[in-house]
Amino acid sequence: MATHDPATPPRPRVQGPRGGATASERSGGLAPHGWPTPPELLDLVAQQASVELLYVHVPFADELDTPHYLPIYEQLTRTILSTLDDFLSELGCDYGIQRWPADDYAAWIADSPVRPIRPILDIEELTVAAGIYLRRAVTRAVAHPMVRDRIDELNVACAPVAHAAGNDPHRAYARALRRAQQAACDPLARKKQQAIQALEEAIARRAFEFHYQPIVDVTSERVLAHEALCRGTSDPLRFPDVIFGMAERCGYVWELGRALRDILARALLDGEPHAEPGPRPTGPTHPSEDSAPLLFMNVHPADLEDPVFLEQALSGDLAKSAGRVVIELTERAAIEDYKRVKAVFTTLRRHGYRLAIDDLGAGYAGLTALAELEPEFIKFDMALVRDLHLHPIKARLIRRMNEFAHEIGATTISEGVECAEERDALLSAGCAIMQGYFFARPGRTQAEIPPDRFAPAERASGRLSPCQQAANAG
Repeated sequence: MATHDPATPPRPRVQGPRGGATASERSGGLAPHGWPTPPELLDLVAQQASVELLYVHVPFADELDTPHYLPIYEQLTRTILSTLDDFLSELGCDYGIQRWPADDYAAWIADSPVRPIRPILDIEELTVAAGIYLRRAVTRAVAHPMVRDRIDELNVACAPVAHAAGNDPHRAYARALRRAQQAACDPLARKKQQAIQALEEAIARRAFEFHYQPIVDVTSERVLAHEALCRGTSDPLRFPDVIFGMAERCGYVWELGRALRDILARALLDGEPHAEPGPRPTGPTHPSEDSAPLLFMNVHPADLEDPVFLEQALSGDLAKSAGRVVIELTERAAIEDYKRVKAVFTTLRRHGYRLAIDDLGAGYAGLTALAELEPEFIKFDMALVRDLHLHPIKARLIRRMNEFAHEIGATTISEGVECAEERDALLSAGCAIMQGYFFARPGRTQAEIPPDRFAPAERASGRLSPCQQAANAG
């Protein structure tokens, strides 16, 4: 670990060609990408210091690496190294600089209790400032038209060295280096790196919560279950499509799923969804504590391949609520191996969990999933429900699907109900269990459902309204 006095900036710690010590002399080992990992950095990572990696991309340097322009090339190299050193020394923390053989540079900074970073800028602001500082210094020190014309191509990007206890710090460094290099060299990769960083931070901080939407039996006027819907607590990860879309694009489905299951398990143990403040209402829409509503938990098909999934479900906090939890398999991806998925659910059912197939009639949720997995619940996609009272063919389709579900012992749930006419058309098709904005929007607490949202007695008994009669006749 370095012990320089921040008041006296140290000379650059440089590795690689034309930059001081060789890799074998200065390295504590080679990271998998071949770049030597500084031994002092390994010590800091092992001590759980917060380490960030800055990557400096200089795309025009190779055009100066010729005998004719060698003095300019060496001036460029010296300027970048000395400027980086001056810039990082102002932070007051441990740092190091490495030179990439292809004329790029990496610098690491460590925020540790012994040598904390001076609170000047956050890491994103620091990265932008480093780029400005370097471009200005190179423009002043290197007199060449090509450098002047292309200086804006010099780019700096950052990535955290994410390390968990027990993991190899070489690999943590290598992954951070790869991400920072991609972000510095590729504008699209830069955006992806920003997305990854936001997602990693949200997962680490557990910056998510659940909102609960009731699933109701309109004939008995009871809340049978709630669906737990993920929401982020900070930008840009507030809405589920953004959260899950980013996790899929960045390869973080497993990490996100683990975090969400941890959060939901604790929420269930804390008694969520809680009733609104004040006296607890009584009546058929509020079951007693003895018959707590089921909780539908969304699971991405890829989560079933995660070795931690069964561990959480069978021996973690989630297992304590297994009898209440319905695993709702989302339609975000196709199921590749039904044999394996069926085996997973056989194990889960033995421990009290139940299965729901989400969005039947849309995406990847098809008849094969019904036949192979034999779910306890089948959720009709909102596209089938939308304007059902105006589409007799959709109404007949839902009626047949509902009859089939009953034959195999499954319960159907109609999603996306937004008006009384859709509710009545579903009742006419034999579907009594529903979910949608017509009853309640998702919320942090149990929603109070207005009595008029449930079925009038004549419709619950099977008689059709004039509106339904006209729709069916059409």
